[in-house]
Amino acid sequence: MVDLATYQNIPAQFKGKPLIPDFDPKEFTSNNIVFDSFERDLTMNAIYYDMKTEEVVTFHGGIHDLRDCRLDTIVDADLEFTVNPAAAIRVLRFRARYGYMFSDRIEKDLREHTKDYMKLLTPETSAFQQQKMWDTDYTYDCYRILSEYGALPVLFPSVASIYMKADYRHYVTEHLKHVDVSMSTESKDYKISPIAIILYPAVSAQVASTGLDQAIATVLNAQAAIYDFNSNKDRTIIETDLKTLYQEATATPAPAPASPEPSTSATIKVGGKNVTKAALKLTVKYSDLKKKAKSYKVTRQGKGNFGLMAVFVTPTRQESAVP
Repeated sequence: MVDLATYQNIPAQFKGKPLIPDFDPKEFTSNNIVFDSFERDLTMNAIYYDMKTEEVVTFHGGIHDLRDCRLDTIVDADLEFTVNPAAAIRVLRFRARYGYMFSDRIEKDLREHTKDYMKLLTPETSAFQQQKMWDTDYTYDCYRILSEYGALPVLFPSVASIYMKADYRHYVTEHLKHVDVSMSTESKDYKISPIAIILYPAVSAQVASTGLDQAIATVLNAQAAIYDFNSNKDRTIIETDLKTLYQEATATPAPAPASPEPSTSATIKVGGKNVTKAALKLTVKYSDLKKKAKSYKVTRQGKGNFGLMAVFVTPTRQESAVP
């Protein structure tokens, strides 16, 4: 399949910025491949192939960055992410998916300003970019990167006060890893939405005071400010998943199998003789377990030897006591 498109012009907001060629900001398209390259967000996305000469053409070092597994912007990172905040969430996703490293300028910029860029996203753009994160088998890595660079509390405002807590991180980590394992296999037996998993602790914290339905409504209403639920169906799916997670968390665990009643007999038969338990101290050396003997040596308070049949021992150190 071949996708044909005209060259794009340099974004109008780049006009007059350092190292930007002179161009007409009123024109949306151009006939200039160099101008088109400045419209791309990353150097590795500004690599061209000339079908006539069969040559690869790049103006910004994209081939070298691709070879070195490095993510870098074509223009200043702050300029790119301010004009195109979708590029900021895209590079975070690329980092999670491919494990590529950021260039020094992207690393510095995202450490300082990721929250600002996330606030510039429209709900529609946020939902579109996030769907590319959560419909994958690397949701845990996406969550980890969003947390590390401070994007998570903006994209999920209901968890802003708890996302750094250990119990929250543990809950989300364990569940997202379960999702990833399920998505990476054909069974896909665990179909809970990653968005529901990330939001559930915030719902759980409100249930006692407001009830489950109101807690879910409060959290999802806050989420709608940054995430566009494309239809009521999308929101209903997440509501259902939140209720499922609540049921899992509050379900009464099945009772453990009853343990056999301990023997109440005061004596034990050893070597055909009845011996008082209180008077009998049994020890089995670990080296004896290697022998295929029918009996073990048993010491009665250091005096006398008895043949003890069928002693089952799981040693945990050099010499283990037999109960």
